[in-house]
Amino acid sequence: MNTTALDLRRRTRLAIGPTLVVWLLASACADREISRDELLESAWEKQRSGEFAATVEPLRAYLETHGDDAEANYLYGRALSRTVPHLAIWSLRKAAEDPEWFVPAGMQQAVVSLAADDFDEAIRITSGILERDPENLAALAIRANAHAHSKTAPELAIADARRVLELDPGALEAYEPLILGLLGLDRLEEARQALEEVGRSQEEWQTDKRQLSWHCVTTALFQLQSQEVAAARETFEKCLAADPGSLDVVTTSVQFFDSVGEPERSNQILRTALDGNPASRPLRLTLANRLADQGQVDAGDQLLLEATSSENPHRSASAWLDVAKYRQGLEQYGPAADALERAAEALPPGDASTGPVGFELADALVLADRLDRALEVANSLPVPAHRHLIRGRALQEQGHAAEALVELERAIELWPDNPWARYYAALAAQQVGDFQRALVGFRNSVRILPNAADARERAADQLVDEGRLLAARIFLLTEPDEAPLRTEGLILTAYMHGATGDTEGLLEAINRVAAVDPDRTPDALAAGAAGVALREDDGVAVEMLLTAPIGLRDPDNANALRALVRHAHAAGVIDERRDVLNAVLDEHPDSAAYAGVRALDLELSGAPPAEVRAAWERALALDPEEAHALVGRAKLLATGDLARALQDLDRAAALLPTDPEPRLAAARALRAAGRVDEAAARLDELLVAQPHLGEAAYERASIDVEHGRVGDASLERASRAVRFGGGEDARELERRIRDELGG
Repeated sequence: MNTTALDLRRRTRLAIGPTLVVWLLASACADREISRDELLESAWEKQRSGEFAATVEPLRAYLETHGDDAEANYLYGRALSRTVPHLAIWSLRKAAEDPEWFVPAGMQQAVVSLAADDFDEAIRITSGILERDPENLAALAIRANAHAHSKTAPELAIADARRVLELDPGALEAYEPLILGLLGLDRLEEARQALEEVGRSQEEWQTDKRQLSWHCVTTALFQLQSQEVAAARETFEKCLAADPGSLDVVTTSVQFFDSVGEPERSNQILRTALDGNPASRPLRLTLANRLADQGQVDAGDQLLLEATSSENPHRSASAWLDVAKYRQGLEQYGPAADALERAAEALPPGDASTGPVGFELADALVLADRLDRALEVANSLPVPAHRHLIRGRALQEQGHAAEALVELERAIELWPDNPWARYYAALAAQQVGDFQRALVGFRNSVRILPNAADARERAADQLVDEGRLLAARIFLLTEPDEAPLRTEGLILTAYMHGATGDTEGLLEAINRVAAVDPDRTPDALAAGAAGVALREDDGVAVEMLLTAPIGLRDPDNANALRALVRHAHAAGVIDERRDVLNAVLDEHPDSAAYAGVRALDLELSGAPPAEVRAAWERALALDPEEAHALVGRAKLLATGDLARALQDLDRAAALLPTDPEPRLAAARALRAAGRVDEAAARLDELLVAQPHLGEAAYERASIDVEHGRVGDASLERASRAVRFGGGEDARELERRIRDELGG
């Protein structure tokens, strides 16, 4: 039985303000021009009556020409915070620049940040507000929750919570951060007393059902924390009986029953809650995603489709949007785009383009590679930043990097806090060869949102290829706890630590890969060995691989053994290690991967081509999809059977999407056969995918020189080759091109 996943300190937050739900925006364009005062008065009136969505479009249109109006920015950000919260921050920050609007705009920012689990930002904002207004209860409550849920300063959560209760004994929401803070410091008896106190206070103050449910579930979790599992089960059942539709009660109960090995009970809880509240999007989404996780993908899809039949057009569109997000999570990009087309069709004329559905649809069309349609939708979007962002993405996917960069930079001007615009602009800058501009873009993307796509990994990868290891280290180690690196970033970290002599860091990186993605552990080990070889020599890398805590006798770890063979040959110690190598390989005569390692050893030993080819063929007989064997055989076939060699290399490229070797080998084979235009096209495509691949840049520039096609692009490619490890040959090529261009 595993109950640690339900640690009370990981408690779902008790809402302390209006629930931030993403509603579809309704079009509210005025038929006549109105004054600023009329516009703002109307916006205030609508927002006071809860019609936030109706104020978005008029305020957006006004701010296009009056971008510094603090009150309008506040109202716009306030409306977005209740409709599409992630878009609200920029306007709220703009409003907060005006002293008059600093506190109200800051409070809106803090609410959005807390809802998004951006605890550091919530703490920063509320601390600034409390410097001006030390007794601002809402700011104190938000900061208390942020401290409590960030788990970094439980004592500060306690202090803020107690200050709230001192100022307002009826502020029951302050008990949650108080209890979490006490638990964070293992002050269990005080936490128990606080829990009992809030129970008594609820009776005295006749609190609402939501708070009663929170107290009930928190009691159950406290019992679980105290190893009173039977009592916790009984309390959870009481909570469900009292409030079966509460999202907090349902989701926390589901976590409990999952932890004690009763997933069917969890499913039953969700279905009961959804039957009682079929309009609940969170419940429906939770159950659908759960079904997908259990392998019932079609059942989850069907569950979401049921909600699309609503007669209310906005609810129907919302349901189609949920279907689309579900499918995108499964990387079903075409069906996701289809769902968003249906969402747009469900809305009244005009609503689809003015609300978030239009932007979501355009983005989904880019993911689905329906680029002409994406551009068509983009041109109808009313928000200029959205138009430029989608145009940039579509042009980028079409291979027009320079044009894409212009569009994306325009989007950044209009939407400076959007990390994705900066990320994609950085990718486009790499593709056009402006690598310094790319680094600035990646850095700003990380500053805005540390876990935005793979900006840190992309930047660090570029810096490593430039040989700037310390700069790469800064990127990779930025906020590792708040935004953990993906597997590729961890593997790059292993290389970096190996190359900088940080043995402890190297082992930590390999262990982290083993923990989060064990199948990639051999790749992390091979990367670390490559770094060690760069800093020390190949012989040291061999010793590292031989003594590594990984089973080299396991064919699943063939990539590590392959690295061992390469380093042993490079160090000239292969003969000393061949007995060990053969002993390992002989244990698994039916392993295609190990047969490929044996073939690689023969190739590097200078064995006759016929013998090497036979070894590659043996590997492919065991597994026709052994990618490294396909590459090895193709290199030998290239001079006699180019068509078959290219077929092998294309198959290998599909199996090894991040390895440039198959694509580079194919381009070189085509060039050697005189099919220069095809070779150049393949190299251009490779440089789009891997812009700082120095070998490809050199190969492409040398084609230009050899065939009299020298131009500015040739010089850029040669300079790129120099930048990324091309050595003296690349520098000589660059000088030659400069001379031909006249300086």
